[in-house]
Amino acid sequence: MNPEKKENLNERQKYIAILKRNRQLTKVNLIILGSGLLLTLGGIEEIGRIIVWMGIAIFLFTLFSNITTKMMLRKLN
Repeated sequence: MNPEKKENLNERQKYIAILKRNRQLTKVNLIILGSGLLLTLGGIEEIGRIIVWMGIAIFLFTLFSNITTKMMLRKLN
């Protein structure tokens, strides 16, 4: 295997690992958002709002990370 192809394969594996990590992070984020919403509906609005905003921030980070990772994977093809 030539060095360029090997490097390309290694880069591709790194980006795929990032996508897998982001999927797991999305699952955790759903739990965070759900707990924030439950707290807000349960009457503990101050803490619930903070947790919901934290979930939204994590969601945005994951979204932009997925978009950039998928663009880089397309460039490698």
